[in-house]
Amino acid sequence: MSSTVGGGGSAEPSGVKKTSKRPKYSKFTQQELPACKPILTPRWVILTFLVAGVVFIPLGVICLFASQGVVEIVYRYDTDCVPPSSRNNMVAYIQGEGDKICNRTLTVTKPMKHPVYVYYQLENFYQNHRRYVKSRNDAQLRSPSEERDVKTCAPEDNVGGEPIVPCGLVAWSLFNDTYSFSRNSQQLPVNKKDISWKSDREHKFGKNVFPKNFQTGAPIGGGTLNISKPLSEQEDLIVWMRTAALPTFRKLYGKIETDLHAGDTITVLLQNNYNTYSFNGQKKLVLSTTSWLGGRNDFLGIAYLTVGSICLFLAVTFAVLYLVKPRQLGDPSYLSFPDIFGSYGRQSSSCYDAVSVASGFSMSINLRFSGCSSPISATLEKRLEAVDQTRANNVSFEQTKDKIRKMLDKVELSVSAYDTSWVAMVPSPSSQNAPLFPQCLKWLLKNQHEDGSWGLDNHDHQSLKKDVLSSTLASILALKKWGTGERQINKGLQFIELNSASVTDETIQKPAGFDIIFPGMIEYARDLNLAIPLGSEVVDAMIRKRDLDLKCDSERFSKGREAYLAYVLEGTRNLKDWDLIVKYQRKNGSLFDSPATTAAAFTQFGNDGCLRYLCSLLQKFEAAVPTVYPFDQYARLSLIVTLESLGIDRDFKTEIKSILDETYRYWLRGDEEICLELATCALAFRLLLAHGYDVSYDPLKPFAEESGFSDTMEGYVKNTFSVLELFKAAQSYPHESALKKQCSWTKQYLEMELSNWLKTSVRDKYLKKEVEDALAFPSYASLERSDHRRKLLNGSVVENTRVTKTLYRLHNICSSDILKLAVDDFNFCQSIHREEMERLDRWIVENRLQELKFARQKLAYCYFSGAVTLFSPELSDARISWAKGGVLTTVVDDFFDVGGSKEELENLIHLVEKWDLNGVPEYRSDNVEIIFSVLRDTILETGDKAFTYQGRTVTHHIVKIWLDLLKSMLREAEWSWDKSTPSLEDYMENAYISFALGPIVLPATYLIGPPLPEKTVDSHQYNQLYKLVSTMGRLLNDIQGFKRESAEGKLNAVSLHMKHERDNRSKDEIIESMKALAERKREELHKLVLEEKGSAVPRECKEVFLKMSKVLNLFYRKDDGFTSDDLMSLVKSVIYEPVTLQEESLT
Repeated sequence: MSSTVGGGGSAEPSGVKKTSKRPKYSKFTQQELPACKPILTPRWVILTFLVAGVVFIPLGVICLFASQGVVEIVYRYDTDCVPPSSRNNMVAYIQGEGDKICNRTLTVTKPMKHPVYVYYQLENFYQNHRRYVKSRNDAQLRSPSEERDVKTCAPEDNVGGEPIVPCGLVAWSLFNDTYSFSRNSQQLPVNKKDISWKSDREHKFGKNVFPKNFQTGAPIGGGTLNISKPLSEQEDLIVWMRTAALPTFRKLYGKIETDLHAGDTITVLLQNNYNTYSFNGQKKLVLSTTSWLGGRNDFLGIAYLTVGSICLFLAVTFAVLYLVKPRQLGDPSYLSFPDIFGSYGRQSSSCYDAVSVASGFSMSINLRFSGCSSPISATLEKRLEAVDQTRANNVSFEQTKDKIRKMLDKVELSVSAYDTSWVAMVPSPSSQNAPLFPQCLKWLLKNQHEDGSWGLDNHDHQSLKKDVLSSTLASILALKKWGTGERQINKGLQFIELNSASVTDETIQKPAGFDIIFPGMIEYARDLNLAIPLGSEVVDAMIRKRDLDLKCDSERFSKGREAYLAYVLEGTRNLKDWDLIVKYQRKNGSLFDSPATTAAAFTQFGNDGCLRYLCSLLQKFEAAVPTVYPFDQYARLSLIVTLESLGIDRDFKTEIKSILDETYRYWLRGDEEICLELATCALAFRLLLAHGYDVSYDPLKPFAEESGFSDTMEGYVKNTFSVLELFKAAQSYPHESALKKQCSWTKQYLEMELSNWLKTSVRDKYLKKEVEDALAFPSYASLERSDHRRKLLNGSVVENTRVTKTLYRLHNICSSDILKLAVDDFNFCQSIHREEMERLDRWIVENRLQELKFARQKLAYCYFSGAVTLFSPELSDARISWAKGGVLTTVVDDFFDVGGSKEELENLIHLVEKWDLNGVPEYRSDNVEIIFSVLRDTILETGDKAFTYQGRTVTHHIVKIWLDLLKSMLREAEWSWDKSTPSLEDYMENAYISFALGPIVLPATYLIGPPLPEKTVDSHQYNQLYKLVSTMGRLLNDIQGFKRESAEGKLNAVSLHMKHERDNRSKDEIIESMKALAERKREELHKLVLEEKGSAVPRECKEVFLKMSKVLNLFYRKDDGFTSDDLMSLVKSVIYEPVTLQEESLT
């Protein structure tokens, strides 16, 4: 994309060597580690609460059920086991001598499967008290060598100077009540084995640590220990030493290994030894079974139920709020978080401003200096504020997208009063005096407008008057035929009389066949003794004109005329030969999918197929029919084209894929709805081909010549819209010879139509603009974002109203919704583009590129060329790589042309070839240091980003791309130094690389999304794509830059052609032959991109090369656009000027 220009020389002597002190790059030090932040949209919040509710409530029920299944017997005995005489002073009782045995009986209420766990429960006992918890020594419990370490155990640390083992208040207060159980005089043994944690026994209590001096001093706290057993075997102590967190707790006493049956009476012998009376505590005996969840505890189940119920309530509440009063928010799919500052040299904005001021460089490389102002004008600032306000007031992206998805899912055609009238006029086969479809007659009686007319609502526009008059007259005839609706007939006749001038007004758009059908309906009215208030002169003139046209046409037979006369059968009334009509009957029984034509045919000929079609139509639409049916395919395909032309199709990929899959199935089986409708066929071919379907050109072959089109009904009536679709279809596959012919004649046809354009209706004005755009911006040179902007400003959207025999509307297709979404999307993407431009401005300053005085500053063009094609937010990495590649190839090109000496050029190539990231580079000059440093950092940055997409290292390939470019530029420099003239073949083999598209396009293919294995990158197809686009670009550049480069004494393909020319061709002839060669390369590239069978390169990656070819065609359309500033206004419009729409565009 670079082209050479003159400039200054080297700034440094070639012998100076510099070393770099720049630190090694690290993502951690540069704060580039990946981060993730969830975006809580209303839908996600509602869905999250709903899922939580649905999951938690069943879990709560399960947990509660498990807890309720646990059988517990809880008996408080601290008071009952004190004799009544001692209950006034229970502390004295418990501290006194004597036996404190207590017998109690417990009744088992429910069966208890073994093991039955025996617990003691204490209440108001604060084992979690700080002083209590700290009064112990865990090291002493583990090892005998630590038995004297009792400094943390006071006051229970020693007795008579000898350490207590185990020491501390926790052990001293060991629970010492005992229980024994019997049933029917039979003892129930309590197993006290393995009641403690295994980890405590093995790791916290030593096997060779024995109790010493325990409970030998005063006062006595709780239970005693067996001095002959190690602590690891004294499980009552181990259980007790695991302190509780709450003042009410249970500890395991033992296990009864026998089932207890309901009704069993258990006798408990309690030894009431433990003093809880001093602190008003309570003691309870607990017998309990367990479930899979543990003991009885309702808290977990209740907690799950509570949280689940709250979540469910919030989900319902938020859903109602979202539906009734939705919040406006941006579309999170557009969010992108690309690298903000580049790889090295991050600076704060204040530091950055200081650098700019200190250097006296007011950012000449950004658009302030180059004519596309980065500090936007005050007017533009106001427009940006207005756009922000408009977006805030608009319906949210998601709501609008949902509406459009519904449009894609189902097409709703308006009903036609005109066609319903003709269906209503069909007599019953059993009685000619009664209508076959009386429901249509009732519909006409109920659906007359206040002004007396029939037709679509809101038909006041002058351009629709003839359509309304036609619908009104047909409705009057239907009512008159069956002798009903006298009042409605009179109101209709009054409307016709008031608007009679519109009948002969040639500036008003005519429905299809109006000049034949309207006079025919007047004649039919005469047969019914109905006077139409138009004036005899007007009526006679219309009938004479019709008869004259039919007579003239009859003298020159054509298939198109024959089809047309069959189409307007209800107006001719003199076609008596069914054989002339039946050839146009379709499989569904209709003629041209037109209810009016089919109704007229059945009335005249009584064909069963026509009757079947009419009956199926009324079964679907009940009382009123549309003017064409079926029509779904064309309407949905048109909507897809509209979404694509406005740049918002990426939001509807799933829906579009579904529609195109269905269309492709229809295409393969030759469905009439596609193949017999010329515009639909051309549109389907274009879309299917563009989306990678294997479609044959066969259905369009008859239209390779204009004569084939003339033989159709569309050709007979000179349907410009159909020709436009054929022209666009031909451009989509230009290397097919037949399509080339089609492209040629359709282009000439449209140019002729434009030169004679007299139509003035609103729809015709839009059609004219479409034709002008199609001719002015061929598909191979159209840039997507520029096209989107132009179409938005033109108000071009899907046509939801069209006129055939009568006007019809696609009810559920709302152009304003599509426009609003497209405008919001364009401006949102543009705001991201502006941010990226600012980052690139900073990147240039941080990497000192502005200090290279020899280098052209082309950031605006470089970024524009990426943003205008790779415009969507998610392609930010590809855009940034593209722009940086463009800037750096321009700098390197200028360095090799005018900025560097031979030693500097070789030094730069050596540094890239060596690619030593750990060593200290040796630079011949500051210029080499600046260029290599930014090259290295950019290659590493791109390689790191590509790794996240590809899952493999591609840095070595990017290095090779740059090395190939530098060597090719050096070769050109050597030719210049040696004053040698290479052969044309040698020049072109080197020039397609030195054209410098490699570092721009090839790394970007890694950042598009699809995986590119190494074998794909090494494949012939991948390299052929690169070679074709580069060769085409080089040829275009040399053609447009010939005069300038010749004056500068530089090599150029044109000058080399002239030097090696053997056929004595002139310069102009050589240039024309080179243009033809460039066009052939473009066509080869296009063909290679469209190829799907056996393709190694993913379609998305192939299209990157095609997008670059479009950029090149734009840049070199008139001159060397990359070097000139003529495109700056286009750059500004795409990156800096938001779109605003006038109210009429939305209506």
